[in-house]
Amino acid sequence: NTGAFAGIYHPAAGPIMVHGRSGNDRLVVTEPDAATVRVRLNDTIRDYAAGEVTAVRFRGHAGDDFAQTAGTPDLLLGGSGNDELRGGDESDILAGNIGKDRLFGEGGFDYIYDGGGDDYVDVGPDGGEVYSTPGSDDIFFVPGDAATINFSLDDQPHTIYLDSTAIQRIDAAGNTVQLLGQWENYVGSRFDDTIHVSALPIHRTLAGGTGNNTIVIDATGTSATFNGTDVITFGNGGSITLSGFQHIDLRNASARIIDDSSVTGFSHTGFFDSNPAFPQGFNNGVKFSGAGSGNTATWSFGDLVPGTYQVSATWTNAPDRASDSPFTLRDGDNSGTIVRQIDINQEKAPDDFSDGGFGWEILGIVDVTGSSLTVQLTDSADEFIVADAIRIEPLNSNVILDDSSTQFTFSGGVLTNEAGLSTSQRIFNAGAGSTVGTWTTTGLTEPLWFTPGLYRISATWKPDPGAATNSPFQAGNGTTIVSQRIDQSVPPDDVVDDGVPWETIGTLHLDSFFDIIVNVTDDANGPVIADAIRIEPIAQFEVEYRDPSTDIWNPLNHNDTFSLGTIARDNSTGIAETTAKLRIINTGVRSGSSLFDNISVSGTGFMLQPPPPPAFVPPGGIAELEVEFAGSSSGSFGGSVTITPTDPLAAIVNLLPQVMVVDDSTPPTVRIVSPEEGPVLLEGTTLPVFVQATDDVTVRRVELKVDGDVVQTLNHEPWDFTFTLPRGELPPPVVPVEVTAVDSAGNTTSTSVDLKILPDAPPAVEIQIPGGVDPFLESMTLSLNPIDGDDGIVTQLDFFVSGIHIRTDAPDVQGIQLPVLDNTGPASLVAVVTDYFGRETAFPLYTFIPTTPLSFISPAPVSAPLSVPGGGNVQVDPVGNLLTPHIEWNPGPGALSYDLFLRHLNTGASQHLTGLTSPMIDPALFARGNWRMWLRMEDQNHQFSQWSEPYDYFADTVGPVDTVITQVTTPPQDAAPTVSIQLTELSLVSAQPITVSVGDTPTTFEVFVRDLTAPVGPDLWLKDITSTQFELPQGLRNGSYRIWSRLVDAGQRPGPWSDPFDLTINVPVPAAPTVTAPAGTINDSHPVIDWDSVLYADTYDVLIRRMDRGQPDVVQNVDDSLHFTPAAPLPDGDYQVWVRARTAAGAPGLWSSASMFSILVPIPGQVTGFFRTGAGNPPAFNWDSEIDAESYEVWIRNLGTGQNPAYGATAIPTSDITFETEFDTGDYRAWVRAINTQNEAGPWSDSVDFSI
Repeated sequence: NTGAFAGIYHPAAGPIMVHGRSGNDRLVVTEPDAATVRVRLNDTIRDYAAGEVTAVRFRGHAGDDFAQTAGTPDLLLGGSGNDELRGGDESDILAGNIGKDRLFGEGGFDYIYDGGGDDYVDVGPDGGEVYSTPGSDDIFFVPGDAATINFSLDDQPHTIYLDSTAIQRIDAAGNTVQLLGQWENYVGSRFDDTIHVSALPIHRTLAGGTGNNTIVIDATGTSATFNGTDVITFGNGGSITLSGFQHIDLRNASARIIDDSSVTGFSHTGFFDSNPAFPQGFNNGVKFSGAGSGNTATWSFGDLVPGTYQVSATWTNAPDRASDSPFTLRDGDNSGTIVRQIDINQEKAPDDFSDGGFGWEILGIVDVTGSSLTVQLTDSADEFIVADAIRIEPLNSNVILDDSSTQFTFSGGVLTNEAGLSTSQRIFNAGAGSTVGTWTTTGLTEPLWFTPGLYRISATWKPDPGAATNSPFQAGNGTTIVSQRIDQSVPPDDVVDDGVPWETIGTLHLDSFFDIIVNVTDDANGPVIADAIRIEPIAQFEVEYRDPSTDIWNPLNHNDTFSLGTIARDNSTGIAETTAKLRIINTGVRSGSSLFDNISVSGTGFMLQPPPPPAFVPPGGIAELEVEFAGSSSGSFGGSVTITPTDPLAAIVNLLPQVMVVDDSTPPTVRIVSPEEGPVLLEGTTLPVFVQATDDVTVRRVELKVDGDVVQTLNHEPWDFTFTLPRGELPPPVVPVEVTAVDSAGNTTSTSVDLKILPDAPPAVEIQIPGGVDPFLESMTLSLNPIDGDDGIVTQLDFFVSGIHIRTDAPDVQGIQLPVLDNTGPASLVAVVTDYFGRETAFPLYTFIPTTPLSFISPAPVSAPLSVPGGGNVQVDPVGNLLTPHIEWNPGPGALSYDLFLRHLNTGASQHLTGLTSPMIDPALFARGNWRMWLRMEDQNHQFSQWSEPYDYFADTVGPVDTVITQVTTPPQDAAPTVSIQLTELSLVSAQPITVSVGDTPTTFEVFVRDLTAPVGPDLWLKDITSTQFELPQGLRNGSYRIWSRLVDAGQRPGPWSDPFDLTINVPVPAAPTVTAPAGTINDSHPVIDWDSVLYADTYDVLIRRMDRGQPDVVQNVDDSLHFTPAAPLPDGDYQVWVRARTAAGAPGLWSSASMFSILVPIPGQVTGFFRTGAGNPPAFNWDSEIDAESYEVWIRNLGTGQNPAYGATAIPTSDITFETEFDTGDYRAWVRAINTQNEAGPWSDSVDFSI
């Protein structure tokens, strides 16, 4: 319950708790020496013994907070503002919350939660783990190693390139992340994620989440082996431990070759070596087997990463070699599933591609589902079989459709030779187009088909000098067709991939899933070759330029000009300087390779700053750079920025920067439009400052200074600032606010206004006095509610009674127990509140007046309390109702004297006794009968109190006999028991009581009942009772009671009160109800409280308490309804509610268990769609409804006069308004914002400018 705590609190030998306020807080924790921990929160400084401090825990709130800790393992929690949190040298936990936060782990291995805003996170040199919940723009930096990025708290799937330092768009919501430094480890989300990593020379741990996840590994040309379960090891010394990935895509791994001379991986039965005197083949040797000998050669590749592999073979050819050497490819070991069988003509040299000085023939492209692949060669052939070397390599993410696959079909006559990509290609003789070969993607499930973007369609073949020079290829995606006539008498030469050359047919853009169909026909001037088609994603990029005057990014095309504006030479240095920001966006779908090779800048004075960014930019990623100009002469200057893409077929982009340099000695003009001079503002007020600044060349920047310090700098219009006035123990009475405009030549102009500051309200304390308790007789518990001041958070409470200190409490105290007070005079309760500035404020809470209860001696009744200063009671101690009664009363506090007034009710005669200095008197009454008397007090200031309530007395010499209560029956569940009374008098002989018959004398009875459980409560006094046995007419609550009786004779003379009779009432009370609603977090300020009914209930009490302070309890007694809704709205916060039942006699039952709920009425979002309706005067406006709005506020500034606001309206119930009064002629700017049911305002809308 952090809402109940503010300031600094340190439990013994525990962490220091620091809780911020709603404004901006600054916390700095240092260790000035080895024995001391110093905490500075805003203007409060406290020192603690280092051995007593285990950690620091900081909780920020709505302001822009700063927190810096030192050498303990700390917890820093930011609020909803833009916070900066810095951990110390130990392992810390930092959480940014919403807002644009800056989080620094510093020393130690730290755990950092970035929150949902635009954040910058620096893990620190000792590493750490960042829990990322991406906002729109996040930057994560690790200067060292051992860092982990953890997406387990993310709320949507993502695609991320762990080793790219570009700005990446990682999810469908458009959130971006920039990873700087080396991020070793990764944890995925609960969704379907894709992660791209490179083979680094370190060990990494990569864990997918609970979704269906894919990892794409760029081996960067090194080897990759897999243990079959969870570890991939690279040839550069690095490795990856994997978990939670259902798909592994290995790219750019080096080829693996097993030769017939290899110690491991190759085995055979019956093959013999070639003559070493005549070296031949790979590693200068091959193995042979004669035809039909039953021999087998086997190449076994293990530790493979599952994926698609191209399998190739090399050999030495000769006329005596077999023309049908049978190769078999198996997924697994030598008994695994056969995935390819092919007969190879070894009379011919392998010539699909060359690598390492050897020709290679492609045996096939196969999928490896486990971690091994086996190639077998038998001698079931027509001549000698040659076993030399087998080469395998993982393929990149391109789709190859071969003429030998099921993706190829043809019609008409066709010839086959063995020179194609996978040993064969089809040849169509020249014709009129009736023979058609077709490649289609139908049936493929490659992931790239679900990625919109641009794709290149290429073809390969083995050239033939007699082949057609105009073979007609055509490719289409269902909506677009591209065609190309290709010369197949020469080899393809546009792109070479995995050693295979390809010729481009064209490019197709895929916006969604379509089948790609490629056709070639025999409509050519010679034989047409149909071999293989390749489909690959193309890297594309766009370049944008940020206009410094609007801060808007604008697209640039090849040979576009972009302006750096007109700038002036600095008057002190003679140099003119400016920069232009560019960004390169990867708009294609190709990944795993570089986007551009080089960026060069030319032209006098132009340079690139910083150096060219990393060439690897993932799809959707952004690389930012700046073009800088610096010149010492005036005139017009131009240059060029040339971006060379990696794709050899992509066009180079050339951009033309321009700048004009002039001399300028005229300073800018600047004016503070609002606020004007001399306003009086409350300390801590957040204040907008609107500035107008102009220059004959360019205003470079405008600086805002508050009290001499630069607090904000703007580099482009609008020159509108916002800052918060200082607050503290002694806020300055006047704060100077100055703005300075600086032009590009360094000329400056300043202007200022003085703002007057009023201090905030100090802290306060509210108190609730319970009823039914007399603090002069028993201890009393008071409910308290300390209230923070606007800037003075309560840190300590001290309580004094009549100037004597009784206790010290923490600021979260909710109640105190008073000792029994001294009843010799009034007791004043005072609270002294100390805030975190050390200010002490005294609050008189309550003055208790003693009211001493009277002790009654028959026959006089108890008088009413006196209305005198300090309170007081009067009592009479009659003995036998004498004409000289002894009258006594409790002394009034501070009494100087008393007046006693007596009146004889039978005759109207009176006696007035004045100046009595003693609280007792034995007056001589002059007649029998009924007397009535009053009392008043004269205090030390000679002021008289009001007369007391009248007190009656019967004066006589003989009274009625005694009474005895002989029995009080209390049947079960009876709150109104029966009372039995007996008359007695003393025997003159035996001095023992004897019973007197009731009928002897006409009489009535009186019965007096006192509640001993609550002795200050009202007594029950029953009169004119005519029977000695009767039932109490009023139900009693459970508790202890004392009962007296007396007789009143026919002359209305009361007899003595009987001895007391004690009894206990224990009627069953209702059980605790069960509160059924509300629960959890609700957005209703008037929640409906529901509960179940219970036995014996007549009414119910409902108590609602806000647990995060700031509001008294809501207590309500309701009828037998089982529902209650508070009439006043409850503010946002955490609440507990209790319910109890009461019987018909008012006896309370048990309180229910506390039911907890929270109220959070959302702050409205920014209003959109704000526009002016028509052009009339008065003007009208309209806007889109905001879902959390109860009303709206419109604010209008006069741009010409600066009056702000010039017009406005509040409490607008609908999403439109037409003003009733015409506006003055002029130019205006208007905003609107939404207000919720708790009078909380959302952000202002975008402005609308208009003229009248």
